[in-house]
Amino acid sequence: MSEFEKSMSILLLHNNTDKCQQLSQSLELAGFTLQQANSWNKVISLCQQGQVSLLILTKYWQQHDGLMLIRQCRQLGLTLPLIFMTEVRNEAETVLALESGADDCLEMALSALEFSARIRARLRQHSSEPKAPSGSQLQFGGVTINTDTREVLLDSQLLNLTAREFDLLTHLAQHPNQVFSRMQLLQSVWGYSHCGYEHTVNSHVNRLRSKLAQVDGMEELVKTVWGVGYKFAPPKTLALGCALMQ
Repeated sequence: MSEFEKSMSILLLHNNTDKCQQLSQSLELAGFTLQQANSWNKVISLCQQGQVSLLILTKYWQQHDGLMLIRQCRQLGLTLPLIFMTEVRNEAETVLALESGADDCLEMALSALEFSARIRARLRQHSSEPKAPSGSQLQFGGVTINTDTREVLLDSQLLNLTAREFDLLTHLAQHPNQVFSRMQLLQSVWGYSHCGYEHTVNSHVNRLRSKLAQVDGMEELVKTVWGVGYKFAPPKTLALGCALMQ
Protein backbone atom coordinates (compact mmCIF):
# COMPACT_ATOMS: atom_id res chain seq x y z
CA MET A 1 0.00 0.00 0.00
CA SER A 2 1.38 3.41 -0.98
CA GLU A 3 1.90 6.30 1.45
CA PHE A 4 -0.85 8.16 -0.39
CA GLU A 5 -3.34 5.37 0.26
CA LYS A 6 -2.28 5.10 3.90
CA SER A 7 -3.17 8.77 4.34
CA MET A 8 -6.73 8.18 3.13
CA SER A 9 -9.50 7.90 5.73
CA ILE A 10 -12.77 6.13 5.02
CA LEU A 11 -16.15 6.37 6.71
CA LEU A 12 -18.42 3.35 6.27
CA LEU A 13 -22.01 3.85 7.43
CA HIS A 14 -23.78 0.56 8.10
CA ASN A 15 -26.13 -1.20 10.51
CA ASN A 16 -23.67 -3.77 11.88
CA THR A 17 -24.74 -6.68 9.70
CA ASP A 18 -22.24 -9.50 9.33
CA LYS A 19 -21.43 -8.54 5.75
CA CYS A 20 -20.87 -4.88 6.64
CA GLN A 21 -18.59 -5.92 9.47
CA GLN A 22 -16.61 -7.98 6.97
CA LEU A 23 -16.30 -4.95 4.69
CA SER A 24 -14.97 -2.87 7.60
CA GLN A 25 -12.45 -5.55 8.46
CA SER A 26 -11.29 -5.82 4.86
CA LEU A 27 -10.65 -2.06 4.75
CA GLU A 28 -8.69 -2.18 8.00
CA LEU A 29 -6.64 -5.15 6.79
CA ALA A 30 -5.93 -3.24 3.57
CA GLY A 31 -4.37 -0.47 5.67
CA PHE A 32 -7.03 2.23 5.44
CA THR A 33 -7.89 4.45 8.39
CA LEU A 34 -11.56 4.11 9.36
CA GLN A 35 -13.45 7.06 10.79
CA GLN A 36 -16.33 6.71 13.25
CA ALA A 37 -19.55 8.72 13.44
CA ASN A 38 -22.69 8.11 15.48
CA SER A 39 -24.91 10.78 13.92
CA TRP A 40 -25.55 12.28 10.50
CA ASN A 41 -24.50 15.72 11.74
CA LYS A 42 -21.17 14.23 12.78
CA VAL A 43 -20.77 12.65 9.34
CA ILE A 44 -21.34 15.99 7.62
CA SER A 45 -18.98 17.76 10.02
CA LEU A 46 -16.16 15.27 9.35
CA CYS A 47 -16.66 15.53 5.59
CA GLN A 48 -16.76 19.32 5.58
CA GLN A 49 -13.58 19.44 7.66
CA GLY A 50 -11.81 17.24 5.12
CA GLN A 51 -11.31 14.39 7.60
CA VAL A 52 -12.99 11.85 5.32
CA SER A 53 -11.46 10.88 1.97
CA LEU A 54 -14.27 8.58 0.87
CA LEU A 55 -17.75 7.86 2.23
CA ILE A 56 -19.44 4.47 1.88
CA LEU A 57 -23.18 4.20 2.46
CA THR A 58 -25.55 1.26 2.56
CA LYS A 59 -29.25 1.26 1.73
CA TYR A 60 -30.23 2.08 5.30
CA TRP A 61 -28.31 3.60 8.22
CA GLN A 62 -29.90 4.54 11.55
CA GLN A 63 -33.34 4.66 9.94
CA HIS A 64 -31.99 6.94 7.20
CA ASP A 65 -32.35 6.14 3.52
CA GLY A 66 -28.87 5.83 2.01
CA LEU A 67 -29.81 7.41 -1.31
CA MET A 68 -31.39 10.37 0.47
CA LEU A 69 -28.14 10.86 2.41
CA ILE A 70 -26.16 10.82 -0.83
CA ARG A 71 -28.41 13.52 -2.27
CA GLN A 72 -27.96 15.61 0.87
CA CYS A 73 -24.18 15.34 0.57
CA ARG A 74 -24.25 16.63 -2.99
CA GLN A 75 -26.75 19.37 -2.16
CA LEU A 76 -24.32 20.56 0.52
CA GLY A 77 -21.58 20.77 -2.11
CA LEU A 78 -19.50 17.84 -0.82
CA THR A 79 -17.34 16.51 -3.64
CA LEU A 80 -15.63 13.55 -1.96
CA PRO A 81 -16.22 10.11 -3.52
CA LEU A 82 -19.47 8.46 -2.41
CA ILE A 83 -19.89 4.70 -2.76
CA PHE A 84 -23.31 3.06 -2.46
CA MET A 85 -23.38 -0.59 -1.33
CA THR A 86 -26.29 -2.83 -2.28
CA GLU A 87 -27.17 -6.44 -1.49
CA VAL A 88 -27.76 -7.35 -5.13
CA ARG A 89 -26.69 -4.91 -7.80
CA ASN A 90 -29.18 -4.35 -10.60
CA GLU A 91 -29.45 -1.75 -13.33
CA ALA A 92 -32.37 0.18 -11.82
CA GLU A 93 -30.74 0.60 -8.40
CA THR A 94 -27.35 1.40 -9.92
CA VAL A 95 -28.83 4.15 -12.10
CA LEU A 96 -30.79 5.55 -9.15
CA ALA A 97 -27.63 5.64 -7.02
CA LEU A 98 -25.62 7.38 -9.74
CA GLU A 99 -28.37 9.91 -10.38
CA SER A 100 -28.55 10.61 -6.66
CA GLY A 101 -24.88 11.57 -6.70
CA ALA A 102 -23.00 8.34 -5.95
CA ASP A 103 -19.70 7.77 -7.74
CA ASP A 104 -20.17 4.02 -7.85
CA CYS A 105 -22.53 1.25 -6.80
CA LEU A 106 -20.99 -1.99 -5.49
CA GLU A 107 -22.37 -5.31 -4.32
CA MET A 108 -21.99 -6.45 -0.73
CA ALA A 109 -20.97 -9.85 -2.09
CA LEU A 110 -17.67 -8.55 -3.48
CA SER A 111 -14.62 -10.34 -2.18
CA ALA A 112 -12.45 -8.43 0.28
CA LEU A 113 -9.69 -8.25 -2.33
CA GLU A 114 -11.87 -6.78 -5.08
CA PHE A 115 -13.66 -4.43 -2.68
CA SER A 116 -10.37 -2.94 -1.43
CA ALA A 117 -9.04 -2.68 -4.99
CA ARG A 118 -12.13 -0.78 -6.14
CA ILE A 119 -11.86 1.63 -3.21
CA ARG A 120 -8.19 2.29 -4.04
CA ALA A 121 -9.06 2.88 -7.69
CA ARG A 122 -11.80 5.36 -6.77
CA LEU A 123 -9.45 7.27 -4.45
CA ARG A 124 -6.75 7.43 -7.13
CA GLN A 125 -9.25 8.62 -9.71
CA HIS A 126 -10.56 11.34 -7.39
CA SER A 127 -7.08 12.55 -6.43
CA SER A 128 -6.04 12.81 -10.08
CA GLU A 129 -8.98 15.00 -11.07
CA PRO A 130 -7.75 18.47 -12.06
CA LYS A 131 -8.52 21.12 -9.46
CA ALA A 132 -9.50 24.55 -10.66
CA PRO A 133 -7.18 27.37 -9.54
CA SER A 134 -8.45 29.45 -6.65
CA GLY A 135 -10.71 32.31 -7.68
CA SER A 136 -10.98 31.21 -11.32
CA GLN A 137 -14.04 32.14 -13.33
CA LEU A 138 -15.49 31.13 -16.64
CA GLN A 139 -17.39 33.98 -18.26
CA PHE A 140 -19.68 33.90 -21.27
CA GLY A 141 -21.61 37.13 -21.64
CA GLY A 142 -24.18 37.01 -18.84
CA VAL A 143 -22.96 33.62 -17.60
CA THR A 144 -20.39 33.46 -14.79
CA ILE A 145 -19.14 30.14 -13.41
CA ASN A 146 -16.95 30.53 -10.33
CA THR A 147 -15.02 27.29 -9.85
CA ASP A 148 -13.70 28.41 -6.46
CA THR A 149 -17.02 29.19 -4.78
CA ARG A 150 -18.84 26.69 -7.03
CA GLU A 151 -21.48 29.26 -7.91
CA VAL A 152 -23.17 30.01 -11.22
CA LEU A 153 -24.63 33.42 -12.02
CA LEU A 154 -26.97 33.96 -14.95
CA ASP A 155 -27.47 37.68 -15.56
CA SER A 156 -26.54 38.23 -11.89
CA GLN A 157 -29.07 35.62 -10.70
CA LEU A 158 -27.61 32.84 -8.54
CA LEU A 159 -28.45 29.39 -9.90
CA ASN A 160 -29.15 26.66 -7.34
CA LEU A 161 -27.29 23.61 -8.68
CA THR A 162 -26.38 20.31 -7.10
CA ALA A 163 -22.68 19.39 -6.98
CA ARG A 164 -23.04 17.04 -9.96
CA GLU A 165 -25.00 19.57 -12.01
CA PHE A 166 -22.30 22.15 -11.34
CA ASP A 167 -19.56 19.72 -12.39
CA LEU A 168 -21.45 18.83 -15.56
CA LEU A 169 -22.03 22.46 -16.56
CA THR A 170 -18.44 23.42 -15.75
CA HIS A 171 -16.98 20.55 -17.77
CA LEU A 172 -19.06 21.49 -20.81
CA ALA A 173 -18.33 25.21 -20.40
CA GLN A 174 -14.59 24.58 -20.22
CA HIS A 175 -14.86 23.22 -23.78
CA PRO A 176 -17.36 25.55 -25.51
CA ASN A 177 -18.95 24.14 -28.68
CA GLN A 178 -17.14 20.82 -28.26
CA VAL A 179 -19.51 17.87 -28.52
CA PHE A 180 -19.25 15.16 -25.84
CA SER A 181 -20.90 11.77 -26.04
CA ARG A 182 -22.83 10.51 -23.03
CA MET A 183 -20.12 7.97 -22.30
CA GLN A 184 -17.43 10.67 -22.40
CA LEU A 185 -19.41 12.76 -19.90
CA LEU A 186 -20.03 9.74 -17.70
CA GLN A 187 -16.30 9.10 -17.58
CA SER A 188 -15.19 12.74 -17.17
CA VAL A 189 -17.84 14.02 -14.75
CA TRP A 190 -18.85 10.88 -12.88
CA GLY A 191 -15.57 8.98 -13.22
CA TYR A 192 -17.67 5.98 -14.18
CA SER A 193 -16.58 3.91 -17.17
CA HIS A 194 -19.18 1.14 -17.42
CA CYS A 195 -21.48 1.00 -20.42
CA GLY A 196 -25.23 0.90 -19.94
CA TYR A 197 -25.71 3.86 -17.60
CA GLU A 198 -25.46 6.75 -20.07
CA HIS A 199 -29.10 7.66 -19.40
CA THR A 200 -28.07 9.05 -16.00
CA VAL A 201 -26.36 11.79 -18.06
CA ASN A 202 -29.66 12.48 -19.82
CA SER A 203 -31.45 12.93 -16.50
CA HIS A 204 -28.86 15.37 -15.18
CA VAL A 205 -28.84 17.36 -18.42
CA ASN A 206 -32.64 17.64 -18.32
CA ARG A 207 -32.59 18.89 -14.73
CA LEU A 208 -29.77 21.30 -15.52
CA ARG A 209 -31.67 22.70 -18.49
CA SER A 210 -34.82 23.20 -16.42
CA LYS A 211 -32.81 25.33 -14.00
CA LEU A 212 -31.09 27.28 -16.77
CA ALA A 213 -34.52 27.99 -18.26
CA GLN A 214 -35.40 30.01 -15.16
CA VAL A 215 -33.49 32.87 -16.80
CA ASP A 216 -34.74 34.06 -20.20
CA GLY A 217 -32.44 33.16 -23.06
CA MET A 218 -30.31 30.70 -21.08
CA GLU A 219 -32.20 27.47 -21.77
CA GLU A 220 -30.11 26.85 -24.91
CA LEU A 221 -26.72 26.90 -23.17
CA VAL A 222 -26.59 23.10 -23.17
CA LYS A 223 -27.59 21.78 -26.58
CA THR A 224 -28.27 18.29 -27.84
CA VAL A 225 -26.34 17.16 -30.89
CA TRP A 226 -28.62 14.39 -32.11
CA GLY A 227 -27.00 11.00 -32.39
CA VAL A 228 -23.83 12.21 -30.68
CA GLY A 229 -24.29 13.91 -27.31
CA TYR A 230 -24.22 17.41 -25.81
CA LYS A 231 -22.29 20.64 -26.07
CA PHE A 232 -22.11 24.02 -24.33
CA ALA A 233 -23.24 26.79 -26.69
CA PRO A 234 -22.12 30.23 -25.42
CA PRO A 235 -24.66 33.08 -25.67
CA LYS A 236 -24.77 34.54 -29.18
CA THR A 237 -24.29 38.01 -27.76
CA LEU A 238 -20.71 37.09 -26.82
CA ALA A 239 -18.38 37.79 -29.71
CA LEU A 240 -15.09 36.60 -28.27
CA GLY A 241 -16.10 33.29 -26.67
CA CYS A 242 -15.08 32.62 -23.11
CA ALA A 243 -12.48 34.20 -20.90
CA LEU A 244 -10.76 32.37 -18.09
CA MET A 245 -9.83 34.88 -15.42
CA GLN A 246 -7.86 34.43 -12.25
